[in-house]
Amino acid sequence: PRLRDSINETVTAAVWGESGPTIIAIEESEHLVTMNLRIGSVLPALNTAIGRLFLAHLPPAVTKPIVAAERRAAGARALPSGSELDTLLQSIRRRRLSHAHGVLIPGVDAIAAPVFDHRDRMVGALCVVGRAEAKITGWSGEAAQVLREAADDLSARLGAAPSEETADMA
Repeated sequence: PRLRDSINETVTAAVWGESGPTIIAIEESEHLVTMNLRIGSVLPALNTAIGRLFLAHLPPAVTKPIVAAERRAAGARALPSGSELDTLLQSIRRRRLSHAHGVLIPGVDAIAAPVFDHRDRMVGALCVVGRAEAKITGWSGEAAQVLREAADDLSARLGAAPSEETADMA
């Protein structure tokens, strides 16, 4: 709720479940953003901000079955190639942020940050969701900064070492 209140955008939290990235909490903003997401919704891994975060930080042995299933089910939908995905995941690891534009719902964008535990393992994701015209997905925008701070704070509460960027700010 504090993250939602600080930027007045919808915020979600997710964990990796046996079927992939799973929404565990939603705090809706005052803005009208219609989403079909509910607690328990499983997100695609290959093309959502949250899904890509998990792909970037979880071991391939954990994510490979989900990725393979999504590729089989994709049909004519465009998914990143293996090399495109590798490049994208490297960028996500470096930034500690992931974004997606209109993937699940046209006109609704998302930016997500990972949450780590005391073993430096990704255990969850926080995500800000908003209308495209709100421009929430910029890497240096307010949503990204507040989101990164909230994820780093939650990670610290779980015993994670500060991220390099957080450590550089201290």
